[in-house]
Amino acid sequence: MTPQQRKSLKLAASAITEIRQVFAASVSDELRLAALVEIAGAAATLARTIAKTGVDSSTVDSYVSDPADVAPVLGRGAWTPLMTRYVPASRANRLRKARRSVRAAEQLTLFGSIITPRGGDR
Repeated sequence: MTPQQRKSLKLAASAITEIRQVFAASVSDELRLAALVEIAGAAATLARTIAKTGVDSSTVDSYVSDPADVAPVLGRGAWTPLMTRYVPASRANRLRKARRSVRAAEQLTLFGSIITPRGGDR
């Protein structure tokens, strides 16, 4: 990963974390999809607004993790059904989940004395 990509991912990390929460929400698939389309549409509109100021889109390629996304976002291309990939959680989010799982394991040991196999006495 280039330094430029690190900078852009750091800038986008909080938004990606929020978007992942929408993706993982316990609502219908239709509502999650609609929310993600709204988010993507708003983000693309803002990106196009910045592009209109004269930024050369080819210079953006070194800042993004997948340069194939630049043209479709700017309205100069199209996404294909094969353009899907894993979006990793931010480092802070991974650390938070790791801490949660450690706490959960610690809490299980507190209840270990009352948890017995099926059919056993308490």
